[in-house]
Amino acid sequence: MVKILIVDDEEIIRKMIKRVLSQKHSVPLEDIAEAEDGAKALDILKNNSIIDLMITDTEMPVLNGYQLIKKSREEIGYHGRIIQTTGNPEKNKKADYANYYLLKPFDLDDFNKIISNYLSKED
Repeated sequence: MVKILIVDDEEIIRKMIKRVLSQKHSVPLEDIAEAEDGAKALDILKNNSIIDLMITDTEMPVLNGYQLIKKSREEIGYHGRIIQTTGNPEKNKKADYANYYLLKPFDLDDFNKIISNYLSKED
């Protein structure tokens, strides 16, 4: 089964994504990790080589989404998929290493299509 890391400084967003993943896509809760900033997410990635998909916000304290994405790819060699989210499209553009880019609040149909597409490739 796929292992997913949700990174967002807003707990309500993490909980919503987690609920959608578990209820709509049957991802077991124990296969979903969470971090409230990029630094904690980077630690999880460094210590857990089996994260297949990372869903990360762009604007966060400590280490933002751009820094997290770049460091995860360049410094620790993370090869999983990355979904980048942002609530500020005028300021935040898609990171070079992100696979997908979603605006918040994102449309659940769009989110579900991306997740379904990814999970179907994992089977």
